[in-house]
Amino acid sequence: MYYHIKERDNKLRMKIQILLLFLLPLLGFSQFYPVNETSINLSYINGKTKEEKVPVFAISNLITVKEFKEYLADIYNDSTETFYKSQLPRSRTLTKEIVEIILADSALQNKPMPGVSWSVARNYCHWLNNKSSATKHGYEFDLPFLTELMAFNNLYQTLDDSELESWSLNSYDESMIEYSNSANYQYNAIANDPPAMKRKIIYGGSYHMSYIRGNSFRNFHYEYQDSSSRYVGFRIVKRFKNLTTDSISIGDLNLKFGIRYNQLNGIYQESYTNGKPKVLGIFFNGNRYGIWSVWDENGELQIQRNYTNNKICDFIYPITNNPYRQVYKTFPEYTLEKNSNNYYPYLYVEERSVVYSQRIWRQLTSFNEPNLFSQVDFKVLVAALFENDNRWFLYGKSGDFRNEISKDTISALKTQFQSWDMRRIEVKEDFFFNMDNLLSDTRQIGLSFYKDSSALTPSYSVYFPSIRGILANYEFETSDMVEVKHLDDLFFFHNYRGKIISNSNIHFSKNIEMNELLDDFRIELENYVSEHDLWLLYGR
Repeated sequence: MYYHIKERDNKLRMKIQILLLFLLPLLGFSQFYPVNETSINLSYINGKTKEEKVPVFAISNLITVKEFKEYLADIYNDSTETFYKSQLPRSRTLTKEIVEIILADSALQNKPMPGVSWSVARNYCHWLNNKSSATKHGYEFDLPFLTELMAFNNLYQTLDDSELESWSLNSYDESMIEYSNSANYQYNAIANDPPAMKRKIIYGGSYHMSYIRGNSFRNFHYEYQDSSSRYVGFRIVKRFKNLTTDSISIGDLNLKFGIRYNQLNGIYQESYTNGKPKVLGIFFNGNRYGIWSVWDENGELQIQRNYTNNKICDFIYPITNNPYRQVYKTFPEYTLEKNSNNYYPYLYVEERSVVYSQRIWRQLTSFNEPNLFSQVDFKVLVAALFENDNRWFLYGKSGDFRNEISKDTISALKTQFQSWDMRRIEVKEDFFFNMDNLLSDTRQIGLSFYKDSSALTPSYSVYFPSIRGILANYEFETSDMVEVKHLDDLFFFHNYRGKIISNSNIHFSKNIEMNELLDDFRIELENYVSEHDLWLLYGR
């Protein structure tokens, strides 16, 4: 066996959890717009104004018919018939027949779901938290506060043309709005409360609702939490928890980012010296997810991309009218499909297409990658490499592959490797930007092993691309990424980080120099800053 044996029940449970996560890729991980920390000025009924601070968050598009149907299907199988029926949209203007047509019409599956009550929308958020193990991953889902909806609109200017109004968490109560210490006044009414206590603020700018929009509470409308309306839908927010936030200056830019489990997690922000955002995006375990936006110094939106992970991206702004767009979409240059050896093949990249690159060496240990070392027995892995007659190299200058080990020496190593220091390995990799598809990528070049615990550098290396088929035999069961099924997936999606021990910009210099990095996150952040400048350069 190539991996630690787990209890059968735990394995089954994990596979079920992974399956459920796989069914929710859009809700859990993409289609979210990050919003930086900001302030909102509100006008109160008594004529006073108040500045409300809004912490960082991410917000979804309006939940679609398809997404809401996933919720209905799950609770149908896991709850009473009475509860299931209570979750269906129903009102005087939204009859059962209309709802059935909306749910069944294939042309409407990606349109916003109307008529969901505030109470059902909250249930949807609770369901999503449970199904996606959100708390485990450092965030939680809920309906947005009014100030979050306003901050979202101020940054992206999308709500004025929204197809439906959006529920907020805010209760509408004139006296509490005037005297409360916060605009985000909440009261969760119970069934026997009078209707006046069940009012919730809606916000959005739908063409169905022709009223003056502004920052005054006089202009806010409401609906009742236990009723439905054909003009109201809902969005969800992702609020990040248990993240270590940090900041750094690179050139003239100020960067803010979150770190969790030694990975970039949460909202990533680059800001100009005038305080306006340059780049906003979301990381999840070191992978880009959701909407990434770039602005110029005047606050004009320049670029938007929607990431599923680091390998897949849709260019959503600016919109191009290429006459062959549909043809190219039907026949993509590269599709993320596994080959006959059960791993994802690399996209072929010509050297002339690489406009920026950086070589990085990382040390992975049982301390900085506990999940990896708890699941993979590297002695068993090395034994498999020997059994498959893999080529081995002496660890040369910067881990090059110039000195191949003879077969006789390999035979001797087979009797010695059990004493190697398997609590750490070194990964040599290249980060580069591909001009053809305007995406960055990271590829592992070498995997190196230490002869003993006192060794300062590794002694033996294998060429990483040649061992991918072997790595694909090692199931990996507890990654936070649903795409990671085995050890090669983990490397392919760069679902690890370790510690950067040296780097070299191979685009500008052929001579690789080993440099000690006091802040090993800096090199990664510098790469992202350089990449975003290339986005602007190519206008995508």
